[in-house]
Amino acid sequence: MKLREIINSIKSESCKLFIIERFRNTLDIEIEIPNEIEYLCKVLNILSNNIRLKIIYVLSKIEKAPVCLIASILNKDETLISHHLKHLKMVDLVIEKREGKFHIYELNFKKLNEVINLLTKILRSNDESLSPK
Repeated sequence: MKLREIINSIKSESCKLFIIERFRNTLDIEIEIPNEIEYLCKVLNILSNNIRLKIIYVLSKIEKAPVCLIASILNKDETLISHHLKHLKMVDLVIEKREGKFHIYELNFKKLNEVINLLTKILRSNDESLSPK
């Protein structure tokens, strides 16, 4: 959607006038939030929880671990750690494997690198791929 079209949905006339004057040269820019940004929002929301971020840190140090070990390191209940691992799995940041009766978790470094690269790309103001076309 073009910025010009978005402005029409703004209720405040003073805001519309300000935007039209201030952004006069960019009114025809296409503004659409890509799916990868939506995914990044979901990941950052999940990582905003301190226990989940600590789980990521623990797994970065010991590579693979069952829930019981992660829970012991963080001094938390196993069911709480399992709950948070489930959220990390939902965005593919951890991989779960079975070894006998144990669920072993490890970081999905490929996905973590994708997230880091996407965040870096967004934060670089001179990145051509995110600049308006």
